[in-house]
Amino acid sequence: MGFHKILCPVDFSDTSAEAARYAASLAGRHSAELTLLHVAPPIGLDYALIEPTQNRLREIASHRNQIAWQAFESFPAEPALAVPAKRELVEGEAPEEIVRVARLGGHDLIVMSTHGSGAIRRWLLVGSVTTKVLHSSECAVLAATDFSARTAEIRNVVCAVDMGPESRRVLCGSVGLARELGARLTVVHAVPDYGEAADDLADREWRATLTMRVRAIVAELHDGEVVIDAGAPHAVVARVAERANADLVVIGRGVNTGLLGRLRANAYEIIRNSPCPVLSL
Repeated sequence: MGFHKILCPVDFSDTSAEAARYAASLAGRHSAELTLLHVAPPIGLDYALIEPTQNRLREIASHRNQIAWQAFESFPAEPALAVPAKRELVEGEAPEEIVRVARLGGHDLIVMSTHGSGAIRRWLLVGSVTTKVLHSSECAVLAATDFSARTAEIRNVVCAVDMGPESRRVLCGSVGLARELGARLTVVHAVPDYGEAADDLADREWRATLTMRVRAIVAELHDGEVVIDAGAPHAVVARVAERANADLVVIGRGVNTGLLGRLRANAYEIIRNSPCPVLSL
């Protein structure tokens, strides 16, 4: 699984600058093309007396875009990107435009920060744009709450699976990526934590039995560590990633099968709590 065309949405904030530098480093390691995308929100003004003419609205949009391009040309500031990047400016609603540009441009990866700042901070928050892009994008999405102090050197990968129909695809992608990068791969599966009722609801040896079953399923693709832990998916994934000193967490997504049970319920928390960037396939 290689990355050949990477798209990185930016809003000129420090956090999106770090995302752009990470994306550039990743592009350099994969010999990939990098495009920085800025989505200018539609012009919406409250008019006291009379609405401007279409010509006046075009003038306002042109002036706004000119200012944006000037900021774009010098973004990000020092240190500069590791590789040259194409810059693209579009107008519209951020989630829809990010997905549209990625699809039309044939991008196979979107790298995005989940926190922005300034006037358009609202569309870079986890749960808004990120969630919509995760649901709508046809390509992989790599997101993190903080790309600072992160490099694109990936030595340890954690793959979270729910053992549903999507798990094989996610595991195959993770194995391929780990092999390509020469990284160590850990597979994690989260199960419900029944607390004191566990003895009444499951065999006391459930962990060993479940581990054997998971190992039997993944053995043909992966011979590394398999971790079975009880608890909320986001907490289990975060613990294992921390323990494995992970540089990347890989999760799956699907309209019906979901991510570790439910994409909407878990993607937000997994990304928000992960100690490293999260790649959703």
